[in-house]
Amino acid sequence: MSAPHDVAAVAARAAMRRAIALAELGFGSTSPNPIVGCVLVDQGGSVVGEGYHVRAGDPHAEVIALWDAGGRASGATAFITLEPCRHTGRTPPCTQALIDAGVSRVVFAVADPDPVAGHGADDLRAAGVLVDEGLLADEAARSNAAWLHHARTGRPFVTWKYAATLDGRVAAADGTSRWITGEAARHDVHLLRARSDAIVVGTGTVLADDPRLFAQMATMPLPPCDLPALKARLYDEHHIEIPTTHWGEVPCLRISVQGYNTRSDVERLLSAVGKLLPSVTTGR
Repeated sequence: MSAPHDVAAVAARAAMRRAIALAELGFGSTSPNPIVGCVLVDQGGSVVGEGYHVRAGDPHAEVIALWDAGGRASGATAFITLEPCRHTGRTPPCTQALIDAGVSRVVFAVADPDPVAGHGADDLRAAGVLVDEGLLADEAARSNAAWLHHARTGRPFVTWKYAATLDGRVAAADGTSRWITGEAARHDVHLLRARSDAIVVGTGTVLADDPRLFAQMATMPLPPCDLPALKARLYDEHHIEIPTTHWGEVPCLRISVQGYNTRSDVERLLSAVGKLLPSVTTGR
């Protein structure tokens, strides 16, 4: 017969796994925010509220779970995949929402490395909320790998995608092959694209395949871009001239490193473009 603490531990892991599954429903729509899930469990062990972060600027997972629970949130335990944020950004701090709702305990999987939003656990403890950290941390971190990598290093999380036949080929020698993969693999590719903020290909791929580079499962539109104004700023501010092209109906900048002879020259080009490209406003 299992001891009571063993039963509680199993229930806690189940609640956190549910929170991780909820968080993953936000893949592809929360950037630049992390994906986050939250499950509220009352003192009797029943789930009384669930939520996940849908998109940047919308309420966070904790708030949605609190709305779902209503008055049942008082005295409950919150299982959250990421440490609740403590700052006011596009939305109010989740720590205060949990405190105001009367949540008695917070269990989160991964600490928030953001120097502004992080350390929410300190505010919770100061308000008398019991806080535990690290439950299923590895599983939660895998789901949020891209965001955590950028938050900790300031560098993008890059995924290299390629397809090859068993003999190491990527296409037929005469160029007649359109795909060497099946439906399942192409589905995975579109899922990967939908979860990524940018898709990068080489010049050879563009010239040989003229790829569409869209994601069938994308849940968020790209930010609008005034290409003429962007090109003018690049020339006026950085003396960089970039032609415009079209892939289907989508206007694009054709960026070539031809004529940029050193690494520093290429970095200057990409840095200038990156600073001027439209982006989603600050997260959280």
